[in-house]
Amino acid sequence: MPTVLVHDTRLLGPTPRSMADSSFEVDATSSLTGLIQNISNSANSTISRLMIMCHGYESTDTGSASIPMSLGFGLQLCLESLTLSNVSILNSLNNAIASIILYACGPANTHPFANGTYGDGRRFCMEMAAYTNADVYASDVTQFYNNYKYDATKLVCETIPIDFGDWEGNVYRFSPDGSVTKVQ
Repeated sequence: MPTVLVHDTRLLGPTPRSMADSSFEVDATSSLTGLIQNISNSANSTISRLMIMCHGYESTDTGSASIPMSLGFGLQLCLESLTLSNVSILNSLNNAIASIILYACGPANTHPFANGTYGDGRRFCMEMAAYTNADVYASDVTQFYNNYKYDATKLVCETIPIDFGDWEGNVYRFSPDGSVTKVQ
């Protein structure tokens, strides 16, 4: 089964194309529906792993209460972004993907006062899993990545493809049946 990588280039650094069989770069002018169509067209069979590299949104406004700055408000992906209000757009990928890995800051985070609001990151991930019928893996904290390598012999920093390394914080698997398992 093929693997697919999506990189929103607002996350700075070269796309690590060697991580997947095919990759797509998107930005603030790319259409979310166009990206979904490209993902659908990229494989003749089920995609084993869809990896999404982008920024995660944070906010202080849940629509019903002010909270401290908190992650879990969706993903900076394409022109429209992917949030709890439009995650249903992924329904067209139902049964096309086995697992989705979100390399982004805190998409699975839910501040106690954001529970049940559009800042409910756990619900966002659960709905993504339900709409796609795929396991979704995401963290609840800020993720760090490297896109530079220091060359001590030349005394320069070289740009390298994005490398997230090990996960920070808690990592959860959100299954299509609604179950949530802490995997790290």
